[in-house]
Amino acid sequence: MEVVDHVFGELGWDYEFQKMSFDVLIQALNNNQIDAIMSAMTITEDRKEKVDYTSPYFTAYQTVVVLEDSSTGSLDDLEGLTVGVQKGTTGMLATERVKEEEFGGNLTIERYDLTPDSFDALINNQVDAVVTDSSSSLPYVNNNENVRLLMGDGEAVEQGVEDPPDYLTLTVEDYAMAWPNGSDRIEPMSEVMDEFVGSEEYQAIYDKYMTGSPPE
Repeated sequence: MEVVDHVFGELGWDYEFQKMSFDVLIQALNNNQIDAIMSAMTITEDRKEKVDYTSPYFTAYQTVVVLEDSSTGSLDDLEGLTVGVQKGTTGMLATERVKEEEFGGNLTIERYDLTPDSFDALINNQVDAVVTDSSSSLPYVNNNENVRLLMGDGEAVEQGVEDPPDYLTLTVEDYAMAWPNGSDRIEPMSEVMDEFVGSEEYQAIYDKYMTGSPPE
């Protein structure tokens, strides 16, 4: 988590990560089990009622990952199949929306505690596809020759995103760090985040993880 290293380092704050299932993070935050959330959390109106966000640090898309030799070539091909998602994520919500709005309920959704668990299920033929955000799917696909992304237009094109990706996008989302409502950490962290995003160092981190090609 080099973004966290940079931002916390600039602020002189120490931190340690605690591994948790995504669907319990907000509850854990509000129960004082953790101090903040840095886990590819999308800014949503519903979550804004429960947490306060820093400035966003990343724009992501919900994507569809399938096996390289899969006959699945488009979103429509998923009808009647089984899709793996991580519990409590916007990827899960996007998949549930596709299930009802596109397929009239004709889709099976398997929910996992962690995204790597859903990828394992895909490799083991327990699911036909995985829906997850691009911050997870791109590094995984770039480092595994036996999987690929579904390609095609999607929400990025619909919303007029500049230079949209060529892979299928089910959503367009902004990620930010979440703190308890009223936290005095929001303002200083947002100031550092705003300065960092768009810098050469940030771009190098992005290229390293999102393209699979570490800068020289």
